[in-house]
Amino acid sequence: MNILRTTPPRPLDVAGIFTELGALARRAIRLHPRPGSPSPYDSSVGGPLLWPANQPWLCCDKWHEGPAAPLLPVAQLYARDVPLTATPFLSNLKGAQNTYGDYDQTVSL
Repeated sequence: MNILRTTPPRPLDVAGIFTELGALARRAIRLHPRPGSPSPYDSSVGGPLLWPANQPWLCCDKWHEGPAAPLLPVAQLYARDVPLTATPFLSNLKGAQNTYGDYDQTVSL
């Protein structure tokens, strides 16, 4: 994967117009998902997650009544596919997975 995609320049300078927001500015990475057939070994949004066969899938057993509900896979990002200068939380990891249920769960690879 390891393809650098860029976002075009903004049509206006938001921080220049709304100067009070300048202090809230943070560095971010925009995802540009494309249709495809990712494997568990690829970074993806909505694709299959790499998960150990001997571990049960994550379930949500909090915040609701009834049986535990399986969490939904949202994203899997491998460090090799994300510019590490913008993501210090991935600098010591192989990647991160995000699932969604009644609360968010992030798993480090």
